[in-house]
Amino acid sequence: MYWVKSGALRAVYVNADEEHTIRFGYKGSIINSLFSYFMGTLAVLAIQAIRKTDVYAIPKGEHLWRASAMMILGMLFYRSGIVTGKRSKTFYQRCIFIGGGMGLALSGFGLYTSYESGWDGVWVMNMGHSFNYLASIPMVIAYIGLIVLWGRKHFLQNIQNRFRAVGRTAFTAYILTSVLCTLIFNGHGLGLFGYMDRPELYLVVLGVWIILLLHSTWILNSRKQGPLESLWRRLTYGRSS
Repeated sequence: MYWVKSGALRAVYVNADEEHTIRFGYKGSIINSLFSYFMGTLAVLAIQAIRKTDVYAIPKGEHLWRASAMMILGMLFYRSGIVTGKRSKTFYQRCIFIGGGMGLALSGFGLYTSYESGWDGVWVMNMGHSFNYLASIPMVIAYIGLIVLWGRKHFLQNIQNRFRAVGRTAFTAYILTSVLCTLIFNGHGLGLFGYMDRPELYLVVLGVWIILLLHSTWILNSRKQGPLESLWRRLTYGRSS
């Protein structure tokens, strides 16, 4: 995965004796092959500079450690009853105010430093990114407190039920999200990766959320679990329910 600091390049796929230009990258663009990036295999795409170009390679080392740490933290929160709502109201209020305060302060400072750097790509992808990286943990704790307290109320009960449906079909929803987003951003779909600004990306997020909320509720109206949950249970236990 590369971030184009300056210049221009193209991503090329060679099939037999023919060259196919998949996309072009300009200043500020990100060029990647997600499968090879995460699997550590050679990409089928070649990158060719079409004028003097300066690129920055985005390392992937952080992803494995971060994902593993978050999984362990999630298991700890589950076993201690935090995510299952077994703690007091005061506990979750503290999660919201302390976690949210720390998270917003860290991410806000990171945003300020990135702005002061003129959104320099090397700074944003390194030090600027680190503040958001650290802020994500206290923000997760704040969101847990907020969601648990919301779940104890009957406010917007219909929306709560739809969120619960997504939770009960989490595996199916996860794969559906991947399918939808690869169709939007990857070359086999619309190929919009690196072309959308933040407001447009927020609309994509909102659209995917709406689809998941509607889709999961529709599935559970006629089934006890999602299709992939059913398949996984059958492979594990030899039965679907």
